[in-house]
Amino acid sequence: MHNLATIMGRALSVLLQSTFRRLSQTPGPAQPKPKIPAPEKYDGKKGPAAKSFILDCKTYFFSNSSSFPSDHSRISFVLMNLKEGQPKKWGQIYLGKLLDEAYEPILESWDAFEAAFLCNWSDPSAAKGAGRRLRNLKQSRAASDYATDFRILASELGWSDAALIAAFRQGLKAEVRSQLIEFTLHKNITTLDEYISTACLIDDTLFEARR
Repeated sequence: MHNLATIMGRALSVLLQSTFRRLSQTPGPAQPKPKIPAPEKYDGKKGPAAKSFILDCKTYFFSNSSSFPSDHSRISFVLMNLKEGQPKKWGQIYLGKLLDEAYEPILESWDAFEAAFLCNWSDPSAAKGAGRRLRNLKQSRAASDYATDFRILASELGWSDAALIAAFRQGLKAEVRSQLIEFTLHKNITTLDEYISTACLIDDTLFEARR
């Protein structure tokens, strides 16, 4: 009797373990993707507002990729989401050509359209001001904080990495700049991201050495 109870107990234990494994391996219900609302219609404000609108659109496209399978579908969305006035008038010129399948260079690809949109709605005076502020920007805290401020201003400009690297280097603290110049003599650093990462590493190392 005792042996029978033992055997039944073991069998029940095996059964429970098997059931537990099966339940743990069963995938739960698929979690719905978070809904990202469509961007508000572009109101024609130039400069950063235009860049922000395009970024919002690209984020929306990414989260709803099945609804925007082609460059033309993405371009159409932008052209149909421009507010009354100059933005809508501008958009209707190209929307008509898109619907008529007429040849227009800026409608050939999303990259071409994005470049044309940002060029048309850029603010030269704002860019000029951002360039002046960038050249006057100096590191007064950690290099990472300086880099954040620098990137914000750089996003308003169309400068090459080489020009941005020169401006970034000039604004660094003298000690960091000196170490960075010496380090990069032996390294082929050509991108702004690499240059900033290296500067931040040097700044952190110098900070730790002083502690």
